[in-house]
Amino acid sequence: MRLMELRQFKLYASYPTGPRQTRSAETGDELLSTLDPIDAAVPGSIYDDLQRAGVIDDPYFGMNSLACEWVPERWWEYRTSFSCPMKEGRHLRLRLDGIDYLAYIRLNGREVAQSTNMHLPVKIPLDGLLRETNTLQVILENPPKEHGQIGYTSETKTQKPRFNYKWDWCVRMIGMGIDRPVAVEEFGASAIEYLRTETLFQEDGSCLLQADAELTGFEKAPQTAEFRLSFGGRTVAAERISFVAAPGESHVSACLRIEQPRLWWPAGHGEQPLYTLCVTVRGRDGEVSDTRDFTVGLRRLEFRQCDGASADSLPYVPVVNGKDIYIKGVNLTPFEMGRGMVTAERMEGVLTRAREANVNLLRIWGGGYFGTPEMYEICDRLGLLVWQEFIQSSAGLDNVPSKDPGFLRELADAAAEAVKSLRTHPSLAVFSGGNELTDAQKKLVTNYDKLTAAEARWSELNPIPAGQPAQLPQNPNAGETLPFTDVNANSWYYSGVKYAYENGLMNGTGTGTFSPNADTTRGMIVTILARLDGKNTSGTPWYQAGQRWAMEYEISDGTNMTGAITREQLVTMLFRYAVKNGLEAVTLSENLTQFTDASD
Repeated sequence: MRLMELRQFKLYASYPTGPRQTRSAETGDELLSTLDPIDAAVPGSIYDDLQRAGVIDDPYFGMNSLACEWVPERWWEYRTSFSCPMKEGRHLRLRLDGIDYLAYIRLNGREVAQSTNMHLPVKIPLDGLLRETNTLQVILENPPKEHGQIGYTSETKTQKPRFNYKWDWCVRMIGMGIDRPVAVEEFGASAIEYLRTETLFQEDGSCLLQADAELTGFEKAPQTAEFRLSFGGRTVAAERISFVAAPGESHVSACLRIEQPRLWWPAGHGEQPLYTLCVTVRGRDGEVSDTRDFTVGLRRLEFRQCDGASADSLPYVPVVNGKDIYIKGVNLTPFEMGRGMVTAERMEGVLTRAREANVNLLRIWGGGYFGTPEMYEICDRLGLLVWQEFIQSSAGLDNVPSKDPGFLRELADAAAEAVKSLRTHPSLAVFSGGNELTDAQKKLVTNYDKLTAAEARWSELNPIPAGQPAQLPQNPNAGETLPFTDVNANSWYYSGVKYAYENGLMNGTGTGTFSPNADTTRGMIVTILARLDGKNTSGTPWYQAGQRWAMEYEISDGTNMTGAITREQLVTMLFRYAVKNGLEAVTLSENLTQFTDASD
């Protein structure tokens, strides 16, 4: 939860690398700014701050932008002070978004973090670091040397937006500053980071909303998570789950039933009803650990091939709620040279005029920035579908995607953050690799040149493809030892683990080890049974993937998929599975000792 936002800073300038040495080697005096410190707004832009202070003239008037090209030749420092008392049983964290671009972050004179990718938030735990009054410094290096419109795409090194290095529709005004909020956050034992949702429409007209919240734990503690879906201020569905928070990443999930769902439609095809999904995590004493509201629209999105297209063509026709949508789209380049210069009111005005012009899709161009959260919320309200490109773009001298390892790593990280942050928006329709990317012969890379950066992180964001086993730390087919821990061959409950592990029915824990003693959830069991039954369980997180199948065949009621399963529930599911497949129910019930020793 956001405790306080830090908005007012002082801005200092220095020659490159100066701030790395805070005092003169000759005199020991503090190295001073090359201009008098000026007020700086966050979110904002260094150019805006300099213009308000009278240091530069309006860069958009006449040829004034040429007189601003010295700005990225300096290092810049944002500095502020704040007080924030610690509370017993609570955890504080500093979060900085939109640092453009390379930066060192100091707290009370100590370097506590670096930022190398403006599309990733910097999160700094503050436990044990705070004083009565604290000084925060964000020191920006020169922007990286990147290519403008006339350049080499293949030599791109970073995720810096390239348009403001000079494009045919804008001046050269290389972005610098902090263009998203800086805030101190407060939590209990865990924080809510991201949400993933999926809508499953039922034959009776109702809708199941599967919701999976990604948490960061700060300590081990019993907690409850409440998922509450509301529309127009009225609760539509709710579910509460108990779990134990632990340090690091974890997930908690719920399945909410909406009896009379109101469907979200693109502009021109219907209304845009929006639900609010409030996720709240509490400690045992009921104190809120964290709470977040997410906007949700209920809609089914598919794509099909164009009429008369060849069999190998890509599916370009969007189908929303069973209806083909004729796309009337536009390319949306950045509103401003700096993202922090744009207000929500200005975005609302531009996008409203786009809708009034009968536009129903916006392509967010890969040569600029990802939009702000406010932009996607406006698109949700207006029914404007979003085609979101990752941050890659062509250039005049070659359009070949960069294969630089550092660039691919930054691209993968930025893509993963974008997917996890944006995926709940009903307006979001397409993720695209970038703008006008080709090989050296000018052939589009879409169909044959896999973008390894996206593949590198895709498994974190999507389930294992149907029929594909999980990626194991070691390959059982190579005769290597599986990385089991604490395996006791005499215990009955270990006997099926190796089979399930090798045959793609169960995947590893992501840490390189697999412990059969760990808690097993209902979702894991129904997914294993669904895979054993030969069903396609793709399309949801793997631990929820069998839910639809289990409800269809009455193996499970589909609730509390992340809750730990008891032996009684397990043998009941196995019993129902056996009956479904034609096994003799009496024989199975009389011989449960074949499956379990029936203890506990």
